[in-house]
Amino acid sequence: MMVYWLGTRAVAQGEVTIGSVVAFAVITQRLFRPFSVVTHA
Repeated sequence: MMVYWLGTRAVAQGEVTIGSVVAFAVITQRLFRPFSVVTHA
């Protein structure tokens, strides 16, 4: 959730593009999903 908040703020200020925020969110989700599956098993 914080990724989206910080990302929209950075996009509004012109520091990054929307595509960069979406790509970062997808990558972090794919990175941490295996860990959450293991811990909730």
